[in-house]
Amino acid sequence: MIALQILLCLCLCILGQESCKTTTNSNSKSNSNSNSNPPRNTYTLNVALHAQSHSSLHGWVAGSEITTLGLNEALLQHHHHHPSNNKIVHSQIFAPFNYAGLESTVWDVAVIEGYIGTVPRFISTLRRINPKVIILHFCLDTYPHISTILNLDVDAFLTNSNYMSDVHFPHYGFKAKFVPLAVDAEKFSRQKVKGGGYSDIDIVYLGQYTPTKRNLLMLLTEAANLSEEKGYKFVIYGHAWHNSENEDAIGHLLKYVRGVLPRDDIAEVYSSAKVVLGTTEVGQEELGMINNRVFEVLSCGGGRLVIPAFDELEAVFKEHTGAISYVRKVGDTTKIIEAIMEEEEDEDEDEEEKEDSSWGRNEIVTKHTWNNRATTILEYLDELRLQQHDKNYQGRVNMPLVGYLGADSWVISHLDDLQAANILRWSAFAEKSEAEFDLILVCDEIGGSLDGFVRQNFASDKNKRIGLVIENEEGDEGDVGDDRLNPYDLVTRATLPQDFEMFKQSISETLSYPKKTARIELVAIEMIPVVLTKEKGTFTVVVVLYDFMPPIDGVWCLWLGEDKLAACVGDENGGVFNADGGFEVHLELNRLERFWGGDGDGNGTGTGNGCEKEIECAETVHIFATINGGEDMVSPEIVAYSNGVDVVVEYSKF
Repeated sequence: MIALQILLCLCLCILGQESCKTTTNSNSKSNSNSNSNPPRNTYTLNVALHAQSHSSLHGWVAGSEITTLGLNEALLQHHHHHPSNNKIVHSQIFAPFNYAGLESTVWDVAVIEGYIGTVPRFISTLRRINPKVIILHFCLDTYPHISTILNLDVDAFLTNSNYMSDVHFPHYGFKAKFVPLAVDAEKFSRQKVKGGGYSDIDIVYLGQYTPTKRNLLMLLTEAANLSEEKGYKFVIYGHAWHNSENEDAIGHLLKYVRGVLPRDDIAEVYSSAKVVLGTTEVGQEELGMINNRVFEVLSCGGGRLVIPAFDELEAVFKEHTGAISYVRKVGDTTKIIEAIMEEEEDEDEDEEEKEDSSWGRNEIVTKHTWNNRATTILEYLDELRLQQHDKNYQGRVNMPLVGYLGADSWVISHLDDLQAANILRWSAFAEKSEAEFDLILVCDEIGGSLDGFVRQNFASDKNKRIGLVIENEEGDEGDVGDDRLNPYDLVTRATLPQDFEMFKQSISETLSYPKKTARIELVAIEMIPVVLTKEKGTFTVVVVLYDFMPPIDGVWCLWLGEDKLAACVGDENGGVFNADGGFEVHLELNRLERFWGGDGDGNGTGTGNGCEKEIECAETVHIFATINGGEDMVSPEIVAYSNGVDVVVEYSKF
């Protein structure tokens, strides 16, 4: 029977060869497109990514930005690499003051890398748009404090620490998944040096200065000494190096600092340098967290990574000639660099050494790309979605808690509905500690005893939002213009049964906006002069904010001019209260050319106001204080202007 079928097919092909060819070509075309044509049951997964910074706006590059860029590219390409998977990912990266488009999409998932002051608002905004959104926090360090991280209203944590995923987060009731950092192996590959002054670099360190990086000063000082003794070209890229507070500790290193390295030049520098110095924050090292620099340097396959050892790092990347060398004690950095430089001078590099230099690259491409991590994260999301549909699902650990003071039945009914929809939890005010509540909602008339109690005890509490459901009849005392309503974050009426959607929107918006806080008087008290060269352009201004209440969420930022972000209160430049009761902030304004521009001759060395090189120029600077407000979280609301302060800029040839 089978033989007859084959014979029949051959006859048909002979009688109608063109038809046969057409069919064959059609099938061939179909097969060739099988990877590009998605299966019929595919669906789009909208993923919002959040980074700590956006370099073109903020003027500096954070590891968080590199991480989200790599993950974003991998998510967008996931279906291409895994055509059998039915998810087609649409993703977008957001960052402080870079939230355009946030509210134009219903996001299914969010991955937040690190912490910055806008993160709580970002989370609550996403939940207002879609109460079913799954929000993951990618915990790669403990900044600003682990207690802050544990208070975030997320569904689960991703982390590059086995201890955090297996012990710490579960102890507090959170779900967690171990996901190491990775790298975009296409962007971080061996680069041909294009210029930009990178071709002659022997030793490089990329990163800001902080005393919490273990052995950083030891590494850099030994490298600087070798540079002086043997003429090796040593450079440092990063911000926070010219802060006067650090001058005693790092003054001997400042002549090697070249300012902030453009994000797109990082791979080129890693490829061209013979030695790349690395280090790890003490807190990260204690938790076994391997930072992104390790993956990026090894992926470039260029200079040898020289970094202090710790157990988890050595377990993942064994010490290997040509790729990674570990510092264990004082003097190791010197010995390792000298050995590397001697090898570089040997022009007869053998095949074994060439293989050694590519070992790190091969390890990365095989095991540690963002394509690998994207698959892990998407699979974990599927697990979380299944758990949400389980009848024993307990909800989120940090779902907002509303404390209610009053007896109006429609308010209670709507709070019950919001709780059933996993938007919030609520209880009677007396049933829990007041410290637990995110919003205290009172139903009373203006001037009533409950209203008075709330305003007296919580109006000035930066941790507590307060809301009032007015019981007064329309037109009675309690008009919206009443000054007694000013402390409230939410004001609505109870004259008629309210529409549930309107009430839901009011509550959700209140929880997604920063707590009302004090207005501020902004005083710039000191401007430190700067010597501007082609490689250096950083100065510091000391600003004091009076009558200022640092918010529990939201983010207060100081701007130089109305469009040039200087620093945000709460980041590394976060201030402290001084003896006069002012909140004192030391702002390092790096890359001076961002603020003054060029002098018109195209070399970027002037101030843009007619000043020439090698003369002193005075420029009056105004600082603006803003809060990240507005419906789309994009346009900063200016809440205070500083007095004008003169800064003197000196130009130098060196």
